[in-house]
Amino acid sequence: RRPPRSTRKESSAASDVYKRQAVYSDIDKNSKHVREADKSIHIGGSKAQESYLLTEKIIEVAKKLNADAIHPGYGFMAENAEFAQNVIDSGIIWIGPKPNTIISMGNKDVARDLAIKNNLPICPGLKNEDLKKDDLEKKCNEIGYPILIKASAGGGGIGMRIANNYEELIQSIEKTKNLAKKAFGNSDIFLEKFISNARHIETVSYTHLTLPTTPYEKNSVVAVSLKKKAGGGGGGGGVGG
Repeated sequence: RRPPRSTRKESSAASDVYKRQAVYSDIDKNSKHVREADKSIHIGGSKAQESYLLTEKIIEVAKKLNADAIHPGYGFMAENAEFAQNVIDSGIIWIGPKPNTIISMGNKDVARDLAIKNNLPICPGLKNEDLKKDDLEKKCNEIGYPILIKASAGGGGIGMRIANNYEELIQSIEKTKNLAKKAFGNSDIFLEKFISNARHIETVSYTHLTLPTTPYEKNSVVAVSLKKKAGGGGGGGGVGG
């Protein structure tokens, strides 16, 4: 099978110009991205909230390593606009979308509103704020079951649950909220009509970043390459320097 995207990104960055350093949690100490990095730094426990969600600690590590840039990999902090802005404010280069772009597309509630405003077709669904209203059952019946419960700030399938009736929906809402809070630091969720046998189309664009160098030192690229693991748990992180 293909290696995780985090390690493929690190491999593509490997050259005499860049020195790569990996951050990792307890559970990822033997991960491929750690083994292939020039140096690895332990940042906390296996749970995401004990390691990869500690944004201040990640930036602190990057500064200690005198890193020029941070690459967030995918998942976790790659979809966190606040983290992106904090990296930029710290004077470190952020290799990724601008914070306002992450806000527009990273949060599914915001992305749905953006699509509606631009007259794009989307699945019938409900936003996080709609879940608190008294007519929730009626609106869910109008959407039609099965209904998919998803984390607004997440990705990678973490926390997704399918409800075939209203009773299952109520039970799944709290479970998804708790998991979303643990995995992404945000408990907001939303509902969408579940479409079976759907085709998923995804586009990926690659850019080449050139950093200034001197004959006497290599640039540092902090690659916070975070693996997504369905059902929670730790992710693998990389700091490339």
